Amino acid sequence: MRIHLFIMAFGLSLLISCSKQRAESDLDHLNLRGNVKSLLEYRQEESIKGFHRHKVSFQKFNTMGFLIEENSYFTNDSLRKKVKYEYNDKENKVEKNFYNIDNVLLQRGDYKYDNKDNLIEHKIYHNDSSIQHQYTYKYDKKSNLITYKLNDEHGLIISNTFKYDDKGNVIKSINYYSASDTTIIHTHKYDGMNNRIKTNYYNTEGVLRSRHASKYDSQNNITEDNVYDRKGNLIVMSTFKYEYDKNDNWIRKVEIIDNKPRLIIEREIEYYD
Repeated sequence: MRIHLFIMAFGLSLLISCSKQRAESDLDHLNLRGNVKSLLEYRQEESIKGFHRHKVSFQKFNTMGFLIEENSYFTNDSLRKKVKYEYNDKENKVEKNFYNIDNVLLQRGDYKYDNKDNLIEHKIYHNDSSIQHQYTYKYDKKSNLITYKLNDEHGLIISNTFKYDDKGNVIKSINYYSASDTTIIHTHKYDGMNNRIKTNYYNTEGVLRSRHASKYDSQNNITEDNVYDRKGNLIVMSTFKYEYDKNDNWIRKVEIIDNKPRLIIEREIEYYD
């Protein structure tokens, strides 16, 4: 349950940041400081045999801080997939291409924008040019994303709507999933640095199911994330510890669940001169 809710919350947060008017770079969205050139990430996850360290992803950025290449890896460190991005002269993403390990094109994607540079449509195509997925976006007068829909060749998959506070933070999202015909409602609260500190999850009938409470350090990295049931009983207690480089970007993150280390993430960060 906790993992499912976390994935949904993270996905929605990423969706909103990537779909709003492009005032921030990908480095901003990732909370990375300095002129980062590349980011290589390793994970050590707990198993019966102990912690197994493996490569997860490699990301490369241009000098403006936008993602131009992204690789994912299997747990044996072999390359799984490569993604490359292209931009127009406004630094709007216009093309996304997926390649296999032999550099053969598997899928491609394109993007369309309105006259305010808000992303309004994103399509992903099979290599035969048929549409696999279509994402559509609508905005309010402040360029806040208010409606998001994902469709495939069979019809609607997901439909989300969002409400914002005066600072542009999402305070409510209504998320419909057609496969299960369910609606999940999220409400959010933020601290003075616009970090999300409270999230409540409600079912279709509007009944509270669970809630998250989070804390952050001075670098705006999460240090505590606790999950409670609808009665307020603690279900999962997670804390996070970091090590930083000279640019105040974390290079090692340890997730401790119920007082036991469960996940270690290590990052190798390369900077432009």
